[in-house]
Amino acid sequence: MKPQRPSHALTVTLAVAATAAALLLAASCADTVIASSSNTGDAAALPRGIPRSKAALYKPTKDNQFACIKAPSRLIPFSAVNDDYCDCLDGSDEPGTAACPNGTFYCANKGHLPAFLPSSRVNDGICDPECCDGTDEVDGKVKCPNTCAAKGKERREHMEALERKRKAGFRIKQEYRATAAKSKSDRVAQLATVESDLKSLESDLASLRAKRDAAEEDERRATEHDTRLGKFSPSSLAQLVDRLQRAVGGMDEAMNKFKTSDKGEEAVAELEREFQSARWAVSDEDLKALGDVPTNTGAGPGDVALTAESSFVDRARFLLYGLIAPKPVTPLDVAKKAVESARQAVWDAESKQRDLESTRDKLRTATSVDVGPEAAYAAYIDKCYSVNMGEYTYELCPFKNAEQKPTGQSYGNNLGNWGKWVDNNSAWVFENGATCWNGPARSVKVNLECGDKEEVKGVGEPNKCEYVMTFVTPAACGDEPVKGDEDGDGNEAGHGEL
Repeated sequence: MKPQRPSHALTVTLAVAATAAALLLAASCADTVIASSSNTGDAAALPRGIPRSKAALYKPTKDNQFACIKAPSRLIPFSAVNDDYCDCLDGSDEPGTAACPNGTFYCANKGHLPAFLPSSRVNDGICDPECCDGTDEVDGKVKCPNTCAAKGKERREHMEALERKRKAGFRIKQEYRATAAKSKSDRVAQLATVESDLKSLESDLASLRAKRDAAEEDERRATEHDTRLGKFSPSSLAQLVDRLQRAVGGMDEAMNKFKTSDKGEEAVAELEREFQSARWAVSDEDLKALGDVPTNTGAGPGDVALTAESSFVDRARFLLYGLIAPKPVTPLDVAKKAVESARQAVWDAESKQRDLESTRDKLRTATSVDVGPEAAYAAYIDKCYSVNMGEYTYELCPFKNAEQKPTGQSYGNNLGNWGKWVDNNSAWVFENGATCWNGPARSVKVNLECGDKEEVKGVGEPNKCEYVMTFVTPAACGDEPVKGDEDGDGNEAGHGEL
């Protein structure tokens, strides 16, 4: 139950004592903040623990009353402000004491960032680091040194370093912007060329495959012929050579007689008899071998090429030549060389086709990537960055994926594939990575930070299989200078009221 304020007589007595104590405390500890009126330039006293930005809320009414900030119908004597007794439910009447559990205390921290503390930490015997000026402890229990000058200097140096980095990063960002449009148009032009080359290559491949198939058929026939001749024993081959020599010799002799004889019909009849005699000197097996002599396998005796329409005599002469003449290159050798060349031509064309298809797919992906509203991020298409964190190395490929690899290994876990921009285009999300054991699919959020060079840092796993990391990049650098915010007191502002 909220304690009741004492009786009026006691209140007056206590108020007088409190006023005297307050005046003494103010004189010895600079307990009051002085603010200049923006309208008149007059000085006005502010209650302890109040920033100038809230001065209007702490002006007494005409009858010297104070209206609770969140319940202005609740009026208390202005003298009850900071009297170490909580009158307002919102704690607004005790900004400089610990009387109200929900109050806030303002540390001016001149020379550094101001701050707000829960009023419960006022005069608690602990020097709070947020109040570098030591104004949170003024009851004499503890002496808090004023470290604001040193902290302010350190922060300003840090801000200056950030500004130098921003300027350098922004220059690089402008270069990225300048090349982004040209890079995209170059990719579009290259894609058109690659697709045209692929279409032309498909036509060439059809022709090369037809030539390869024909060469393979020639090789098959030459191989079968070589296999059948290989069935002849050395003695049977010698006999075949002898029979072929007699057959060819007999044919040549009969032809000569026909040419020199003046007995036409008689000579023809004699020629036919001699031809038949020579013809039957060759066995059925010989004829089979003769019949399997491949066509277009090279020149024979007298550099005469053998064709499918060649006569028996020519075929016999050709086979005889093949058996007794030196054979540095056989018909099968020629066929094998031809088919090897034809196959290689197809393999080379197919390899070129695969390379062109891979290039085409990469170009299609690159031209369709959503790099967001800032064109400078196009500089990271097809690029990857990594950081060694000891046990693992983390690799980030913008607009593609992120991976976690055991250090020294070329393989690892996919932390996620490119997903989307988030947080007002200040972060990326990679999702649907490798599934964790007994858990969800891995994902990673990448926060973007301004810097003058690319760097992956701050890798963590706040939740199971949910990773975070920071990517430092010139593309995240803005065109506005880095500044320390200021509040109404002319000091650098803090991070807001608690």
